[in-house]
Order: sequence, then structure tokens, then C-alpha cells
Amino acid sequence: MKTYARIQDSLVAELFSTDLDIAELFHPDLIWVDITDEANAPQCGWSYIDGVFSEPAGPSAEFKWGQCQRLAQIALDESDLTILRCYERSIPVPAEWAAYRTSLRSVISAKSGDPAQPLPARPSYPAGT
Repeated sequence: MKTYARIQDSLVAELFSTDLDIAELFHPDLIWVDITDEANAPQCGWSYIDGVFSEPAGPSAEFKWGQCQRLAQIALDESDLTILRCYERSIPVPAEWAAYRTSLRSVISAKSGDPAQPLPARPSYPAGT
């Protein structure tokens, strides 16, 4: 099984493990980097610049929570495309997608939280989208 980091705005936005070809699973505009053999595996919120992962340099908990909320907003914005595809193809939005989006909104709207807690995992794309 390989593990990948999805890069958004020079940050690790998501981690994903699969035995399948990552290019076959996701839209080609998403940037995935294979981190299977990384000695110091990056986490969400790490930077990725010029092919190098860097751990955040210890900002305040408030800053870390804000960064977590930013990543949740990015994930929510990206999930809009899946919902739109369901709508265009008359496919009911799966319950796990509705729950995923609700969880992301909870992170975004919370005044504080644990930045070490990972964001909710994105479900598999609905069949037919």
C-alpha cells in the first residue's frame, strides 16, 4: 500500500493510502505526492516547497487551529465539485458525503479545537461521478 500527500497552496492538505493507481482515483488537477518512503512522514499542515516537506515551526495553538480551519475550507470547497457532479447526473448525494461536509463545516465554524486532530477523511467518489 502506498501513502500520498495531497498538496494545496504549498501545504499538505490531506493524506491518503491506497493499493490503486492514485491517478485513476482522483481528478488530474489534484496534486498527490508519494510519501510511502519518507523517513519523517509529513502531516496535514506541513509545507511542501520545491519537493521538500517541512514541519511547521511551532506556531501558537490559535494559529494552528486557524490553519486547520483553512484546510477544512479548502476540502469543503473541493467537495462542491462532487456534489455538483451528483446533481448534474441525478445521483443522490451519498450519506457519507453529506456527513463529511457537515464535519468540515463544524471544523470551519468552531472557535477553537485540537489542531492535532486530523480532518475527516474524504469518502470515495460516488459511482457515476
